[in-house]
Amino acid sequence: MNDIHAHIEKLEEKAINLKNAKKYLEALKKYEEVILLKKDNFGDRDEGTLRSSGEAAIVCNILSMSFLQKGNSH
Repeated sequence: MNDIHAHIEKLEEKAINLKNAKKYLEALKKYEEVILLKKDNFGDRDEGTLRSSGEAAIVCNILSMSFLQKGNSH
């Protein structure tokens, strides 16, 4: 069980670093991995799962705003 915690922690750290580097699409993919692992191991109502889902939602919002701005610049 400790191995899965370490694996999730490492993936989540990568997701955060990608988000901070403004690599939002890659960050979203990494958050998706984290969320699936957390759901499988801790359930979909787990605080950590919900927190990661919230972070993924923020990244989705950033991406959608970016796409909207690009669409309005034509």
